[in-house]
Amino acid sequence: MAGAKAEAIGNAMQGILLLPPGTNICTIEPSLAERAERWMHSPGGRHVMRDLYALAAKYARDWRRTGIPISMKLLFEIERQRIKTVTSRAQSRGIRISKDDGYSLNNSRTAYIARHIMDRRKDWDGLFELRELKEVRL
Repeated sequence: MAGAKAEAIGNAMQGILLLPPGTNICTIEPSLAERAERWMHSPGGRHVMRDLYALAAKYARDWRRTGIPISMKLLFEIERQRIKTVTSRAQSRGIRISKDDGYSLNNSRTAYIARHIMDRRKDWDGLFELRELKEVRL
C-alpha cells in the first residue's frame, strides 16, 4: 500500500516538479548544500562550527595583514587532527557529532562551510577563496 501511495504521489508531482516519467519521488536525495546545512545546524555540527570559527579567527589576523585568503581545507585538516579532542569535549556536554556519509568531517562540506562563515561574518568577506559551485543531485 505504501509503495502504491508513493508512486501515486510521485506521478502527481511529476508535472509540478518537472521530473522525468517514472521518477520515484521518494528516492530523490537531498543536495550537498542541503546535507551540509542540515549537518551545520545539528547539535554536533554546531559544536564543530564553533571550533572552526575560532580557528578562522586566528587565521583572519594574518589575512587582514597580508590580504592573502586562507584555505577552508586547511582549517578542516587542522580540525581533523583535533577531532578526537573536539568529539570528547562534545560528548562531555551530551552532544554527539554525527557522521554524514561515514565521516565526522566530510570534505564535501568545505565549500558550504566557507560560505556560511563569510555570510555570517561580513568583516571576513574574502577570507576564503571561493570557486563557483556546481550542484549535482544524485
